[in-house]
This record gives sequence, structure tokens and C-alpha cells, in this order.
Amino acid sequence: MDFSRQKGKRIIGTTSLAKPVIFGSSQCVHNPLLCRTCADLGEFRVYFVGNESLRHVGVYVGYWPQRNLALTVFRGTIYLTNWIEDLQFLKVDSKYEACDASLSDARGLETTLQEEEVEFGSKRRKGRRRCMVHSGFYDDWKSVQDDVYHAIDQILADHPSAEVWVTGHSLGGALAALCALALRTSHLPPSSHVGLYTFGQPRVGNVDFAQFFSEKLPGAIRVVHQDDVVPHLPPKSNMVITNFHHHSTEVWQHGPKDDIFQVCDGSGEDPHCSNSLPEWDRSVAAHKLYVHLHMSCEPRAGPGAEEGEA
Repeated sequence: MDFSRQKGKRIIGTTSLAKPVIFGSSQCVHNPLLCRTCADLGEFRVYFVGNESLRHVGVYVGYWPQRNLALTVFRGTIYLTNWIEDLQFLKVDSKYEACDASLSDARGLETTLQEEEVEFGSKRRKGRRRCMVHSGFYDDWKSVQDDVYHAIDQILADHPSAEVWVTGHSLGGALAALCALALRTSHLPPSSHVGLYTFGQPRVGNVDFAQFFSEKLPGAIRVVHQDDVVPHLPPKSNMVITNFHHHSTEVWQHGPKDDIFQVCDGSGEDPHCSNSLPEWDRSVAAHKLYVHLHMSCEPRAGPGAEEGEA
């Protein structure tokens, strides 16, 4: 697994900009560029900013010329505490039609529904693959799908050699995962590059969905910081359909100095990574800091610098 700490830090910096960019803060969209992360982005050009009018999905799409990236960024939830409580109790609120449905359908993934041996991590069984995802995450993604597709198409028309990357923190990580999968399986040519880095991402779907996801996006990176509570939600269950399971590959940031980036196995639920911590040892504080960056717009030092948004 090709994980780059420096790439992760650059990409997660764009997620800290999501709130100022989406809400039109003078810090990061207008003049001057006071935010350190904004300054690092250089001549970044925004092609689409979601207005959050319907489902409050925070997303922006733009072109990063210094890296030649078509970048889609999803913001995390504003109401973190309430959202975490909801995830703890809505674990059965998932739906996704069988994986034989085409992505041109309202719900579904491109594959063939057939008797097959399903293997993912340590799980192996004979039967039909049936992918299910959290309906709230899926409906959020579908509400912005067309606008995101249109913006990416515009970027690639202007910059045909650009690589497509998707990222997000928290709830935004779940939406980024669904976005990247849809781009890979239904919207972009097979030769197109689709990269995914998420940070503090919750579980998105069941075991079958996680397996399918990992097959289609084997290079996806899912960073978990220390004892962050969110990646352990929604809780796992023993029910086949609603048994939430992470896709691969987890990179666990931990250690006394917070400087160990452990690449975990391909199961999505490596017992030697963040799952090795007891269930009672979960932290909201760890969710707010990733790759040594606060999930906010950090102001540059100097006169007139404003405080970043949390």
C-alpha cells in the first residue's frame, strides 16, 4: 500500500478549508489569503461550491495546478456531538440494492448477482453478494452527485492530464468514499486515475459493500487518528445485511508522539490497528486533529490574521 504522510498532510489541508470555502469566508476565498492552508494551495481554482440548501452537504470541487489534481473535498458535519449520537443508534438505517444493479439505476453497483464465494479479510461464505450502505450517507451523496460530476468533467476538459482525487473528514469521509466509488465504476473511463484519502471516516456499508469497494479502489487510504470514536461507528452487528464493515486500507496514526503511521492489513477491520483499542477507549478530541493539523482553517501569522473556524 502506497501511503505518503506528506501527501496525506497536503490533502487533509484541503478538508480544513471546506467550511470557509463553502460558507464564503473572506479568510479563504476572497482577498487576502490569510489562511496558511489557503496560501499552500497557491492558484487553486474552485469550479463548484455546494450551497447546502437541501441536505446541508458541504462540498467543493476545484483544480490544484501545483499538483495537477482535480480535487473534490467533502466537509464534515457541523453538529458533531449530535451526529455521533445518531450513528450509535441508527446502525440498521442502511439500504443498498443488490450489487447486480447498474449505477445508472437509482441505487446499485456494477457487478453480477450470482452464487459466488465471498471472501473479505477473515470472512468467507458461499452465497449471493448483497451490498448495503447507510441510507443517510448515500442520499447525501446523491444530492450533489450531478454537480460534482459536472465540475470534474469541466476540470478534465480544461486539464486532460489531471489526476482525480477525492477527500473528506468525518461525515465528509463517508461521502468522499461513495463519490470515489461512483467515479471509478460509472462516470470516468477505466483508464482514469481516481485517488481517495479520507480522515476519521465512519463505516459506510456492510461486508459485501466493503469487499466490492476494495476491489474497485484498492489504493484507497483511510486514516484513523489514535482512539477517534467516529471510525468505529456505526457499530458492527452480527446481522448479515447490516453488519457494517470498513473498506481497506486503514492507516492508523498513533504512538506517544503521534508520529507512527501504521499501514494495516487489507481486511478493513485489522485487529492490530485502531480496533485493538477497547471499546470504552474512544475519543472525540482525536477526531478533531489529523496528521498534526486541526480540522479548521488555521490563520497565518501576521497583522489582520483572523481566527479559523472549527
